[in-house]
Amino acid sequence: MATDDGGLRRLFAYGSLMVPAVWQAVCGVPALQRPATLTGYARFRVRGQHFPGIMPVTGATTEGVLIDDIDDALWRLLDEFESTFYERLVVAVETPEAPVLATCAYVMAAAHRQGLTRERWTPERFTADHLDAYLARYA
Repeated sequence: MATDDGGLRRLFAYGSLMVPAVWQAVCGVPALQRPATLTGYARFRVRGQHFPGIMPVTGATTEGVLIDDIDDALWRLLDEFESTFYERLVVAVETPEAPVLATCAYVMAAAHRQGLTRERWTPERFTADHLDAYLARYA
């Protein structure tokens, strides 16, 4: 996985990882989350899957959460979870406390963007329709 994170210890999560039960299943630890917004990226469902990817789209915004204190062991778990579909890149998010905050986000790799549908992905629909089956993978 290509990364250019400048040693940052924050993650902007916008998909399944923003659901606390998924984070716990993947990482084995709880995460303190706070709301954040990413401008210039749109979130779409990945074709044939129940999770999303983001890609640059002028004027778009994506709501998600910011998770702090990501250590090297967690980055390794997250990199493995996200696979080569995504690149860990530095992006600027807004939080209620900070108008611009550098953080990492897993952005759909350019080579895989054709796999994004134009269907908007929402955490509410994911949680209601797919969370139980998704978590069963980690049981």
